Amino acid sequence: MSTNKKKNPLSELACPWYENLWYSLCRNLDIIQKYREVEWFFQRGKRGYADCDVWSLDWYLASWIPEAFREMKDGMMGYPSLLMKKGEMNTTLTKKREKELTQKWKNVLDKIADGFEGYRRWEDKLQVKTSDETKRVFRNMRKAGNLLGKYFGCFWN
Repeated sequence: MSTNKKKNPLSELACPWYENLWYSLCRNLDIIQKYREVEWFFQRGKRGYADCDVWSLDWYLASWIPEAFREMKDGMMGYPSLLMKKGEMNTTLTKKREKELTQKWKNVLDKIADGFEGYRRWEDKLQVKTSDETKRVFRNMRKAGNLLGKYFGCFWN
């Protein structure tokens, strides 16, 4: 019993043509991911962080703090009075002392940036391999955190 009926080539598809089109669009354009990125963009604009940032807040902070502190250092206009000795508050400082305080503040900003950057690299596992390096990274991160707390309120330009 042979039938001479021709098969419809479209009948071999497992689903209607519009489902295949939708799948192709989602797969190739990644619409859902693009939607999320737009949503996160608006969340950051409105509240300063997005839902995806809260998932790993430590990494998110470590991803932008080093750049922010280095930019602050490059455009620095002064230094906090916390760096001055008690007797220096109401006196005119010499140029040499001004340079010392400026350099000290730059070092503080560098230590904070380096501590957070080291943590980010450790998280990404780009460089740190041994337990000694891990200890060094966390020691530097603790120093950076302590400096951040000590000088909080002084990060202005």
